Amino acid sequence: MKPPVIGLAFANERTEEGFLRNLSREMKLLLRTMDPLVQSGELYTHLMPAVTSKEIQNLFQNRFFEGRVNIFHYGGHATPTVLNLERDSGGNESFFSEGLARFLAVQKGLNLVFLNACSTEKQAQRLINENIPAVIATSQKIPDDMAVLFAEAFYKGLASGGSIEESFKEADGYVIGRKGTEVFSDSATRGLFWEEQPGIGELDLPWKLFLKEGASWFPAQWRLVHQAKEVENPTNTIEKLPQLEGQVVEKHLIYATLGHGTIGTVYRAQQVEDQEDRALKITYHIEAGFKAFYQSMMDGFYALQKLNHPNIAKVMDMGAIQRDGQQQVYVSMELLKGDRLDKIEMKGKADDVTALGIDLCRGVGAAHEISIQKSGEEEDEGIIHGNLMTKKIFLDGNGTARIIDFLFTNLARLPMVRLNRPFEAENKLREQRLDAYFAPELLRGDASPNQKTDLYSIGAILLEKYTGKTIDQWQYHDENSLTEAVRAELGSVSKRLMTGIWKAIEAEPQDRWEKAQEMEKYLIPGLGWWWKLKRRMSGKNTK
Repeated sequence: MKPPVIGLAFANERTEEGFLRNLSREMKLLLRTMDPLVQSGELYTHLMPAVTSKEIQNLFQNRFFEGRVNIFHYGGHATPTVLNLERDSGGNESFFSEGLARFLAVQKGLNLVFLNACSTEKQAQRLINENIPAVIATSQKIPDDMAVLFAEAFYKGLASGGSIEESFKEADGYVIGRKGTEVFSDSATRGLFWEEQPGIGELDLPWKLFLKEGASWFPAQWRLVHQAKEVENPTNTIEKLPQLEGQVVEKHLIYATLGHGTIGTVYRAQQVEDQEDRALKITYHIEAGFKAFYQSMMDGFYALQKLNHPNIAKVMDMGAIQRDGQQQVYVSMELLKGDRLDKIEMKGKADDVTALGIDLCRGVGAAHEISIQKSGEEEDEGIIHGNLMTKKIFLDGNGTARIIDFLFTNLARLPMVRLNRPFEAENKLREQRLDAYFAPELLRGDASPNQKTDLYSIGAILLEKYTGKTIDQWQYHDENSLTEAVRAELGSVSKRLMTGIWKAIEAEPQDRWEKAQEMEKYLIPGLGWWWKLKRRMSGKNTK
């Protein structure tokens, strides 16, 4: 997969009154901040030091950059209605915000626009209205030197693995920490009409983060890179979570901790009334968006109650609890016996991978077909998993795939929800290899999880188990090039399996399988006679 691109655009004025002496410093610092990622091949920076409108057009209409420009950064003079760009012939030209918003609105992959100039809040609102997922802009004038401080701190946060929201908060805190209660109005500013703009009050920084609600399912949490972040002596850690072994939580006696994930902790418990062993998942404290999160999970829970499918782990109960004055959600699930898929070796085993694909298609297809009635809304397309990966699948003793965590992944659709995650869980979230399982349109922020993105994840999982490499580790441009690359790795391939995988991982959603059932029917004839006999003996239908 080609690395993401940051477009860095800067425009200055040559007049004594308007010249921004710190603009070149901002440019150098941002390049230096991103250089380690560029050197490691994780990022590409495209610099436009005296940017013209034509250069902005060329950045986004360059085929080499198509769908890869994740961030557009502008530093220079501005007003609420224009960016003050430069001309090839000398002097400046106005680039009107309405046109900028319409132009950027059709650019695939654009997750953030950063307008590091004076009084760009109205421009931000136009961009948000045109479905740009996230914009950083200013409510009033900004001093030239302060603009450099804020931008450097923000991009250092992104480069270290922080999300847009985390990096913005870090930059905000850093600038306040550096300047204290100083009023930031004495130095040259990045506005075109300096004398008409009000000064900045104490501790009231002008930079604001604007998010498009519903435009993308993760605008605030989007990350440029995914890596662990080192923090000295973190105060919120897993070891400081309450020890629940021996306690009863909502009629579940907890007697072991099975693990800590990015959303909560999973315990081995016994349901007190029926004496059945369960897996009890309790979320971390929900700091914001509890009502939306709980309602989303409850809608999915009622739908899953209608579905008793052999390839989906059963969900028995769920509800809300309060501990230490904070709200949490618990889900009581079937305690699965077997091994997690990421721990199982299948490289080169076409029958095993084909059987896995059939099971995944059946489970996911059944969930997609179930009707789900949301509160006050019409029925939608069913239950979408939205986060399928090898860690979300178990194989039981008969080799049957069981999918877990259908409910919790709806959190991805609710950017307003915020969990108080322990330090280790935050790092685990940073380290998740989204490009190994997520469809391109999800990574670009162009879509919310849907049936086609679930099918892409199934294809990515099958490719990983068949070849031993995740999809982001392969170089290919069509089905033949991928098949030949896999053949070179394995020596021989199952053509039917590779075609089934390819049609699931097509870059464009309209080119993928229409339904999971369609992919399942295609895979079944590729199952070897031994697997067909084994499934017939275990009562599974492969026709």
